[in-house]
Amino acid sequence: MRFSIQFLLLTFALTACKGEHSETVSLEEGRHIEMSLTSLISLQSDWERYLTIFDEKHEVQVELLSDTGWWRGSSLYLHRSGLYVLNEGQGGCVVFQASPPQILHGYSHLCNKTPIDTERSGLNLSSDGCTPSRHYTDLCFLGLFFEAQGAEDTLQFNWSDTQGEPLLPTPP
Repeated sequence: MRFSIQFLLLTFALTACKGEHSETVSLEEGRHIEMSLTSLISLQSDWERYLTIFDEKHEVQVELLSDTGWWRGSSLYLHRSGLYVLNEGQGGCVVFQASPPQILHGYSHLCNKTPIDTERSGLNLSSDGCTPSRHYTDLCFLGLFFEAQGAEDTLQFNWSDTQGEPLLPTPP
């Protein structure tokens, strides 16, 4: 009986410490994405992660790979076609449209790195208020979701005007 009470108290204490954080970014008029993190019970900073794409009428959510120490941030891009790409580095990438919110499959090639000596697209993406990617063809870097160290809010998003485009580790 004593063991059961101690176990219940420990479980309650760990559950009470469970952190949940989210960051919402406006993509277009009335269209948003939100990344949310829920801490896993561990001694490290491990997270269950979700991406939600929504507008006034629709919402779609996708579970991202759980972070068990590998996550270095998620880069958000806009493709020249108008599709959005969330590059997870080792977690692969999620391609979606904002209107109506929908996860798209079969577009993983958008996250294939472009060798430095390869000719870049002739598109002038910078005229649309985004920074052309240094690593990917026909993508412009919008910003980065990341786990802020020592910040009151654990999850943060930096737009490209305050955050350089990182080169995330590729999937194994």
